[in-house]
Amino acid sequence: MDGRTSTSVFESPASGAATPEARSGARQPASSPATPGATHGRLTIDPARLAAWLQPHLPELGGAALHVQALDGGQSNPSWVLQAADRRWVLRAKPGPAAELPRSAHAIEREFEELMDKSLEEWLHLEFFKHHTKQFKKRPIAWQVQSGRFTKKKQPAFACMVYYHKLDEDTLYKIKNQYVGPLRQKYETEMRGIEGIPAGSRSETQEKRYRELGDLIAELKVFGETLTEVMENGFASKELDKIAKKEPLDAWCSIDGAKPAPVDLDAFLRQERSFIPDINDGVRVNIAPLQKAGLLAGDVIAKKDLEKAISDRAEWRADERRWCREGKLPRCGWWPQEEEP
Repeated sequence: MDGRTSTSVFESPASGAATPEARSGARQPASSPATPGATHGRLTIDPARLAAWLQPHLPELGGAALHVQALDGGQSNPSWVLQAADRRWVLRAKPGPAAELPRSAHAIEREFEELMDKSLEEWLHLEFFKHHTKQFKKRPIAWQVQSGRFTKKKQPAFACMVYYHKLDEDTLYKIKNQYVGPLRQKYETEMRGIEGIPAGSRSETQEKRYRELGDLIAELKVFGETLTEVMENGFASKELDKIAKKEPLDAWCSIDGAKPAPVDLDAFLRQERSFIPDINDGVRVNIAPLQKAGLLAGDVIAKKDLEKAISDRAEWRADERRWCREGKLPRCGWWPQEEEP
């Protein structure tokens, strides 16, 4: 390698845990032999010399023969896949002058596929949420909400990401009315267009699309109904029903300290059952109604804890209202800071 080229070596996730980054300014003599796949543009890797330099930094090499393969296509950081026995790494060099970069520079998706053995799109569909949930120790901040399951052969009619720290009582309403509703209407319009063609005159492609549209519309219909159910009864629980029977319907029962308190038991239950998340309750409580309804790409909390998480919310809110009545708290924690009864 040219002595002016700094390189980085990372282990591919497909072969095990990542190793620390290693950098080298070692120069490859012009007489070093090239091997098939070792050349990337004007940069050529000598596997033997590279292996000798890497050995102190990567003991995992263990003296095994090092195979070098340049990643196809152009990119801003010339890259090679290194393999020794069953271990794989990626070698990346700093880019040259911008004027020398090819049009395909910054081909991140191609590099991702080389490293992960699957496309970025497939990974996002099938593995991201599980990976993210594990990374954040079962308290994800990016929620993958979808109408069905992603598989290698099929996709749900609708899927989106919800950012937890922007979650509020309007989130599910917006998903349903600003995205799912219009998408369903679009499919229904397309379906009516095909219905306008006499059955005997439709092509095989039109018949196939007609069946697909029927499935998509049905899935979106069920998804919309599920969103509505969560919006209206996401935090319903037996514990809440017990609490409601004893709750004094005073000013502390106001949802935000500004709106009037519920006037009767039914109104109080409608309010407290509704999906009105409080970020301070944490991910466990707020994500439970969505997981229970099957709206997530995967489970976040244990199924046995779902009802407990929802019941905990009812108990916490009842405790805070009681402490406010006793003068131990100045306001309910879910009220806006400036509002008081």
